[in-house]
Amino acid sequence: REYTIEITRVHSAHNAMTVEYRIHNTGHSPIPEGFPIAIGYQEGAGLVGSSQVYMIEVPVAAGAFGDKHLTIEAENEHKDGDAGFLTMVGDQGGHSERQFNFNLAWSHDGTATATPH
Repeated sequence: REYTIEITRVHSAHNAMTVEYRIHNTGHSPIPEGFPIAIGYQEGAGLVGSSQVYMIEVPVAAGAFGDKHLTIEAENEHKDGDAGFLTMVGDQGGHSERQFNFNLAWSHDGTATATPH
């Protein structure tokens, strides 16, 4: 499977962080229900925030986009000026494994700007 992952919005409340993303199926076959997406978050001075695996619930047709979201726990509440590093891996350990890395810069309103790394 061929695909890309783009972060569309990151926001937090207390120690929970929600990552809204778009998976673009650039291949010729659908991305099926149950396709695993692993997410890992590292914040501040090398502290690991969390790492989890989610399964896509709604398939993504060939050539289509699928808007998805994941919620993950973090070690700290985020404040203006905080930085973090987000990794998303599709099909970890499988034939279609692809990793996408993003630097996060947190703002005063609890949102973060995600820049591909």
